[in-house]
Amino acid sequence: YSFCTLLVNSSHMPSRVPFTRLLERLIRGESSHFIISKDGTVSDCWKGDPPLLMSGSFNPLHEGHLKMASVASEKTSRSVLFELTIKNADKGSINEDDLWKRVDQFQGKYDITITTCPLYLDKLKTFPGSYMLVGYDTIIRILDPKYYPDSSVDSVLQAFDDSNSKFVVAGRSEGGSFLTFTPSMIPMKYGHLFIPLSETDFRIDISSSELRASGIKL
Repeated sequence: YSFCTLLVNSSHMPSRVPFTRLLERLIRGESSHFIISKDGTVSDCWKGDPPLLMSGSFNPLHEGHLKMASVASEKTSRSVLFELTIKNADKGSINEDDLWKRVDQFQGKYDITITTCPLYLDKLKTFPGSYMLVGYDTIIRILDPKYYPDSSVDSVLQAFDDSNSKFVVAGRSEGGSFLTFTPSMIPMKYGHLFIPLSETDFRIDISSSELRASGIKL
């Protein structure tokens, strides 16, 4: 991650010009990601150690996202890098204006990367050695064979093992119960790849979809 180009450095907001330029490079397939730091610095790659990567749509960013990131960072001793992908496996693409609004939410809070990595195997290739911070619903999808038509869940987990990467998994509430990751969900030999966050570690019953439904928008 050491060969990076600093495009703009702002103490307030990132410039829309380099943002648009790098976004166009992503769309053309000339790069896989770029970084916008919390202080407004925009660069074409991640410069730090393998991060704790937290992916999502962040529409909007809310207290649950921030608390989950804080708890997981403390548990793993890794810096959090939020991720927005312009090609989501389930939700489609995001237009530039909408993307800009979502990025704006992170200023002064956390670094964020914009990527073309819809699948977690793609994210691993872009950020090798990273830990992936995910929720219960996401880990269910990661373990779903339909997302790997040309491979298998086993081969994907092996790739994470080979990269010394792990999944940090938060639970969620449903119908009065708290759903959380259990070792029975995966082959025993891959149990060491998963770090569950217990209900005591983290629980905030809020979601972006609920906030949008209540009228809260970006």
